[in-house]
Amino acid sequence: MNLAIDLGTSYTKIGMLEETGAFINLVGAESMIPTVAAYVPRTGRLYFGAAAANLRETGMRVGKFFKIEIKRNPGYRLGPYRLPDILAYFLEYVRDEYVAGQMKEVTSVAICVPNYFGLKARRVVLEAACRAFPATPVRLVLEPLAALAGLWQEREPARQPLPSGDIMVVDIGGGTADVSFVHVSRGTGTGMTLEAQLHAGSDAFSGSEVDRAILRHVLFPRFELQTGQHIPAVFREEKGMSPEEEYQYARMLGWAEEIKLKIDRRGHVRVDLPDFYQGRSLCLDLTEEELASALENTLASLRQFLEARVKPRARQLGLYGKNGYDLDLVVLMGGSARLKGVKTVMAEIGTEIWLPPEPEFYVVKGLSYLGAPQGRETGPQMKGIVPFRFYIEKRAPGKADTNTLEPVPFDTANLELDPSKTYRIFSVPCDSAYNLGREQGLVRFRMYQGEAGEGDEPGEIRTDTESLVLDTCQRREDVPGDEVDIYLDLPASCLKTSLDGGEGLESPGDTPAGQLWQQALARQQQMVSSILELDGERYKALETFASQLEDLRGDPAYSYQNYEALLIAKLLAFFAVLQK
Repeated sequence: MNLAIDLGTSYTKIGMLEETGAFINLVGAESMIPTVAAYVPRTGRLYFGAAAANLRETGMRVGKFFKIEIKRNPGYRLGPYRLPDILAYFLEYVRDEYVAGQMKEVTSVAICVPNYFGLKARRVVLEAACRAFPATPVRLVLEPLAALAGLWQEREPARQPLPSGDIMVVDIGGGTADVSFVHVSRGTGTGMTLEAQLHAGSDAFSGSEVDRAILRHVLFPRFELQTGQHIPAVFREEKGMSPEEEYQYARMLGWAEEIKLKIDRRGHVRVDLPDFYQGRSLCLDLTEEELASALENTLASLRQFLEARVKPRARQLGLYGKNGYDLDLVVLMGGSARLKGVKTVMAEIGTEIWLPPEPEFYVVKGLSYLGAPQGRETGPQMKGIVPFRFYIEKRAPGKADTNTLEPVPFDTANLELDPSKTYRIFSVPCDSAYNLGREQGLVRFRMYQGEAGEGDEPGEIRTDTESLVLDTCQRREDVPGDEVDIYLDLPASCLKTSLDGGEGLESPGDTPAGQLWQQALARQQQMVSSILELDGERYKALETFASQLEDLRGDPAYSYQNYEALLIAKLLAFFAVLQK
């Protein structure tokens, strides 16, 4: 069995692909596992899934969205349990409860991660999956690519292929809203290249925010109108609740979610809750239009997310100009994408929109397909941009015991990398300011991770253990040669050095990436053409760059190691900002 795990913020989906190509939901048709953990002090144990969501125990602590904490708060705990342990035990629960009874050996595991996860966050997921499935190959797959692979696998046999070009994937799940730009090129099969991903946390538009809005703007007012009984402010503010009130509020959110899902399918719902609050019932009929009206403020946060976060990134990629978005398709994914108001907001982009049936299941379907033999042999090829930068610590000149950070020249934010490979990103001289142990006869290098595209300066990068991604130290006499190579190991989600063993390691210039770069350069040319249409002498200098770019595209030997060419492409991207 090639097991697929979509570790969602609110719900986890698991499945596999039969030899016939049919997808099997191992939880049951249209069923999902709540991504919930609860710690009960009385037993000292963790509980998961529906059991955790329905527990009522004195002093219990519930982690409803613990997946978010993998990036936001890596030090998160439930009782004595650290976050890596919580995740590993959750996956063991999934294995024992839903997989073990299938009587099929798990031969591989594909599990999704958001592209905004850094190396440490990805490593937490990878190690947890390896603990739950020991001696089984585990593969991390980026969520938007898995979603499109699921859509691709479904549409290709029906001769309804994905269009070539630039696609915006909008995944609105229970706890987060994510937007990705994916470039689809068609040759033999389909190559999918992830351009970038943006992320909004739980305070942005998401399924959980919709559930809260249904409570605050629909159920609470109707209950107070029907009964004359006031709902306490702690339920509206979600602050200062007692354990009993926390349980009541979780129950209310569950009802709000049920209402949301039923309206998605039917367009209306009859609500009959015998014990909504303190033994008093709530009865009402609710239509899709009434719900959309109540959610106007919540939908406004989706518009704000698109305006403040998505549009600037699209402009940076050359996908937004004076005539608006330049996209070929918008694909809506995630359970909350089915809300009528969401499609209305997304329609304002002015591009064709696809909302597939059961949009919450396409990530796990894609993972199942990519892990199955037919997916590995004939499925889409994938490349990804790694949305973070690396910084190396060095001794400040003339300042004893003072260190600074310097950006590493390897540009992960603009190079399309194969997620199954390892890349040499640069070499560090042992006799240099980067060697922090030179005076002690050691070779010691420390590297940190920041996020690309956020305007980070070296002085703004955190230098704590959460941002530290490489700390290697060896005696100088044990290090052969005068340099140490640093590698980005994408399958293992870590940095490593040549001292760890260099077998199978390669530089980006050794990869067959020419075709991908030709596509990227073509898009840069389109960007230059649109800029040159503007009036003003300050744009004339771009004509020189345009000429150089044309020559560059005609060079079949172009590789990532051509730094001059890379610099030209980056300058063009910088000038594109002037399109405003």
